Amino acid sequence: MALSSCATRSSPLPDVHPLRLAPDLCAAPAAEPPIPDAAGLPQPVTDTEKAAVTAFLNWVADLGDWGRQLQARAAKTTASAGCAE
Repeated sequence: MALSSCATRSSPLPDVHPLRLAPDLCAAPAAEPPIPDAAGLPQPVTDTEKAAVTAFLNWVADLGDWGRQLQARAAKTTASAGCAE
């Protein structure tokens, strides 16, 4: 079969419309909640308490990074063509 045999269209191409996302996926992401003014952390005294507080604060930092990544993805989705009116 020669390549030229594929050079013409035998039928029209279908219309392609972008996918419309569910309205709840297009809602603006919520803002990151602030740390309350009254928030505090007891001073650890023993080495075990210091290790536990350090591990907890590292987890909180990772959780914050994770939340910011999700918020960025939500903002990107909201701005996408799938959410355009």
